[in-house]
Amino acid sequence: MRAIERLLQIEALLAQEVARIVPLELDGETLRLIVYENYPHHKHVGRQGNLQPSFETSLEEVLPVVLLQGK
Repeated sequence: MRAIERLLQIEALLAQEVARIVPLELDGETLRLIVYENYPHHKHVGRQGNLQPSFETSLEEVLPVVLLQGK
C-alpha cells in the first residue's frame, strides 16, 4: 500500500477522534506522521503520571520545559 493511500485511510478512520494529522514524510511506502488529539494541552512533570496544565504554546516556551525534564 502506498503511503498516501494509508494516510487517507487513517484520516478517514480517525477524523472524529483527533484534532489534526500532520504528515512528516510521504515517500512511496514510507509514512511518518504526527497525530494531535482532541484533549486539553498538558505536560508530564517528573514522571508519566504527574499531569499538569500546559500553557506553553511556542517553541521558545516549550524547549526550557523539555530541557528541564531531562535533568
